[in-house]
Amino acid sequence: MSFTSTNSPSDLPQFPVRGGEMGHLIRSFDWSENPLGSVENWPQSLRTTLNLILSSCSPLFLLWGPELICFYNDAYRPSLENAGKHPGALGRKFETVWPESWPAIQPLIDQVRTTGEATRSDQPYFPGQPKGGQDGSFRTFSYSPAYDDEGQINGVLVTCTETMTSGSGRKKLEESERFLRQLTETMPAILWITEPDGYCSYLNRQWYEFTGQSNEEAEGFGWLDATHPDDQEKTGACFIEANERQIPFSALYRLRHKEGTYRWVVDKGSPRFDEQGNYQGMIGTVVDVHDQKLAEEEKQKLIAILEASPEFIGLAASDTSIEYANPAALEMLGWDTVDGKKIQDYIFPEDWAIAEKILPSLVKTGHFSHEIRFVNAKSGKPFWLEWNAVTLKDPVSNQITGLATVSPNITSRKNTEQSLRESEARFRRLIAEAPIAMAVYSTRNLIIETANDAMITLWGKTPSVIGMKLAEALPELEGQPFIGLLEQVFDTGIPYQSAEQSANLVVNGQLQTFWFTFTYQPLTTDQGQVYAILNVAVDVTERVAVRQRIEENRQQLLESFEQSPVAIAIIDIIDLRFRMANPLYGQLVGRQPGELIGKSFLEVLPELQGQGFDQLIEEVGSTGSPYVARETEVTIFRNNQLESIYVDLTIQPQYETRQGDGSEPDSATRISGVMVVAIDVTQQVLARQKVEEAESTLRGAIELAELSTWSMDIETGRFTYSDRFMNWLGFSEHTKSMDEAYNPLPDDYRQSVAAAINAVVQPGASGSYRNEHPIVNRLTGQVRIIDAQGKVFVDAQGKPVKLVGTAQDITEQRKIQLALEQQVQIRTEELETANEELAATNEELSATIEELATTNEELAESNQLLIRSNENLEQFAYIASHDLQEPLRKVRQFGDLLKNHYTAQLGDGVNYLDRMQLAAGRMSALIKDLLTFSRISMQQDTIEPVSLTEVVNTVLTDLDLAIQESGAVVTVEPLPTVPGDASQLEQLFQNLLSNALKFRRTDKAGVPVAPLIHVGVRMIADTDLPPSVKPARSAGAYYCLYVSDNGIGFDQKYVDRIFQVFQRLHGKSEFAGTGIGLAICEKVASNHGGAISATSQPGQGATFSVYLPVL
Repeated sequence: MSFTSTNSPSDLPQFPVRGGEMGHLIRSFDWSENPLGSVENWPQSLRTTLNLILSSCSPLFLLWGPELICFYNDAYRPSLENAGKHPGALGRKFETVWPESWPAIQPLIDQVRTTGEATRSDQPYFPGQPKGGQDGSFRTFSYSPAYDDEGQINGVLVTCTETMTSGSGRKKLEESERFLRQLTETMPAILWITEPDGYCSYLNRQWYEFTGQSNEEAEGFGWLDATHPDDQEKTGACFIEANERQIPFSALYRLRHKEGTYRWVVDKGSPRFDEQGNYQGMIGTVVDVHDQKLAEEEKQKLIAILEASPEFIGLAASDTSIEYANPAALEMLGWDTVDGKKIQDYIFPEDWAIAEKILPSLVKTGHFSHEIRFVNAKSGKPFWLEWNAVTLKDPVSNQITGLATVSPNITSRKNTEQSLRESEARFRRLIAEAPIAMAVYSTRNLIIETANDAMITLWGKTPSVIGMKLAEALPELEGQPFIGLLEQVFDTGIPYQSAEQSANLVVNGQLQTFWFTFTYQPLTTDQGQVYAILNVAVDVTERVAVRQRIEENRQQLLESFEQSPVAIAIIDIIDLRFRMANPLYGQLVGRQPGELIGKSFLEVLPELQGQGFDQLIEEVGSTGSPYVARETEVTIFRNNQLESIYVDLTIQPQYETRQGDGSEPDSATRISGVMVVAIDVTQQVLARQKVEEAESTLRGAIELAELSTWSMDIETGRFTYSDRFMNWLGFSEHTKSMDEAYNPLPDDYRQSVAAAINAVVQPGASGSYRNEHPIVNRLTGQVRIIDAQGKVFVDAQGKPVKLVGTAQDITEQRKIQLALEQQVQIRTEELETANEELAATNEELSATIEELATTNEELAESNQLLIRSNENLEQFAYIASHDLQEPLRKVRQFGDLLKNHYTAQLGDGVNYLDRMQLAAGRMSALIKDLLTFSRISMQQDTIEPVSLTEVVNTVLTDLDLAIQESGAVVTVEPLPTVPGDASQLEQLFQNLLSNALKFRRTDKAGVPVAPLIHVGVRMIADTDLPPSVKPARSAGAYYCLYVSDNGIGFDQKYVDRIFQVFQRLHGKSEFAGTGIGLAICEKVASNHGGAISATSQPGQGATFSVYLPVL
């Protein structure tokens, strides 16, 4: 018999069963992309055919389906290997595997598939097989139809047989016998040979592999020791008797496996005789029949169950003759035997028309279930059965061979149903008058016994459906769960309830979706048997539609979350588990969204423990008050390391409304979770910090240049002043209105200054402002002359929005200029009246005055360049430092000219010139260092491999003169090559080695001690970094490059101060310098992802350590 299995794929036994190498290949083959699909979905006919093919020792080949997918067994495999098509042929279309053979094979295959008649070919030609004749043999190929579960031809089975004909073939056969001994060792069955006295003289390798016995243990009669103790005596006696009588031997016994388990085997042997007829002993085989034995035992158990079952169980042949009926069925029918009986004999005559109608459906569906009356032959009385029938099919031909039935006697139930009809009538009236939809379905066929107007209206039908089967009255329910649920309630007697279940019903001619809250309540007899089901339904379509619209809106919101440019997550307030996280949130926290959803907040993000975010979520959940914070620092683990990031964070409570069940109103809203919205502003914060750092540096430069800053909001007219400017004006507030801002101007200048500012802020103007004018401190009355410069900034539309500028107090410059002019005038007059010989000198002095005027103009121009550089704060120091060098050089040059040519005339003024030149020299050095610092701050890294050994050697060459003059001894270890900027690294070692040479100590006699300087390197793990060292880039290990000396040293408490701009630990008179060199070193180390630190004690030298990541 062959039936389609109703088990789930996980319940199916392993397929194919065994099958050797080809069985293994079929099991391991990926069929999901094959036209046949997954194995568990294959028809039973294909599975059965394949099991037969794989278990056969004859070469067999199967072509299945419209595509003619190829299968073959181990016996056929060697031929395909010789053709180079194994294992590639498995699972492929025949036409693609053998395109060269297809024209010859196709007609034979088409004939079998079209006519259903088998055919054969004596032509030795089939793919994978060598042609006959060369080895004295020919091959016959048979092509037979293979049927599917519906009895239709769906494949072709090919068998191959070979026949030896020629003398050379017989000779080859005789030669092959010499290899029999070797073949017995490799054959899959157990082979044994005994002597005439029964002594077992040979067992092949399979015996020893199965039993684990040795040769000594098994030979003779030792093989009996491997049989089950309960089987030994009987098996031994059977063998001895057969051996003595020289007749075939056969025994069924249990054989012990080497693992200790026993398996059933069939042991068969035949007597051997020589050519003279003398008995030589026996030869036999042992075959494992354990599975067949167990199957037979299960079959006997099944027969026992059938015989004891109270159900009506029977079998009928395809001609409707009865082949079997169990005792219960015979008793119900009043029969003593089934001989000569047919199906018509046990059908109640009045119901034979029903039987004639449903029996033909077996051919199409393979089964049916129907309530019908059979008749007792002795009493003539009918009895009711739930007639369940299925077809029986031949496993090979797939043809129907009969039917089987297992049917319960439902007579008692039917009688009970009859007795309940009157009470049900009253019940139907009650249902008809009910205000809610109600209906009653009787029997397992779900006949609509009654339905009130409310239910009929819900169905969209008319009262004519009453009396019909529910499935026929509402055919649109096919494929929906309701019929199955009702049958389940009918079978189990357990009520079923559902809230807001969708149903597709045809109403007003259109298939529409409705939502119901309903119950299926079984109605039972006094004996507890279900005879009907009460269906009560409430239409909740409108309420569900409203909630669905809400859900759709929520889903749209969630979809927008997924595509949102900001990180969003929703967290349950009860256990802080993630309900949802969009991809950007996963990217922000260094996880995939799938790793977050369903897991608790601190479980999946343990690094947030102690940072307070879980408390913030709980607080928002308990208070309902949102939490908003800007630029919140978060330490998160991502990119395989802990990182500090900054986010604009919003935590918003999420509310939900709990729905009622239809009989109760919806409950109040409650907080169910929180929505976390985070915007990564790390780059903005870091950029701002850099800007602030640059601003700090620039403010230092501005302070050194004694400049003040100011700005004007063009729209409001309000001015903003720096502290220095406020001090000049006598203001106590940073911002002033336009009228208040102009008050410190003298009356003669107020209108012209206002006009100049107004002109420069007009659209289309140059945007550059410069004016020199006096201001008056409103508190002290002090008058200053300032050089004010400014630049207009515009918005994206080109509209002027702000005027930003600087101001320089040039009062002293103007006083010096005036005094010089007065002195020159006096001396000029004296020289003119003294004698004509000084005329040339007067002309030269006049030229000098002109040069001084030019110098003043150039100084003013430099101030203007400094103010303009304020447009870009990052470049201000660089531009200001560069442009200030030129006027300083001219100040020093003109000062030298004055000293060289007019020393006598200047008198005490020479001291002022000396002080001015010294100050200009210090200013030049400071600007040079500021320029270097600014370049390093602004310069983009040029990443290339840099040999630090070469870098240090270059620096030592530049410092060769200083090394010789100081008598210094410098030792350098071999240094690594690192990625970086060679010029910046040279600047770093230039500053460190220069400081080691410069800050040398003296002995007790005041004699300078020769510097001892050592440059070395060591590698340390990141876990061994000193706590104070914070590299700019994380790495697993770092190079520690150190420069040690025996100089004056310093107090360790100043270690953080020395790396700041303009910080010095000694006076200008002790050691030259600007206080920027170590700040440059710190910037270079940071640019290369590292850090710098120092250790020292006064008088004991110092060690500067640079940490660079190992990449």
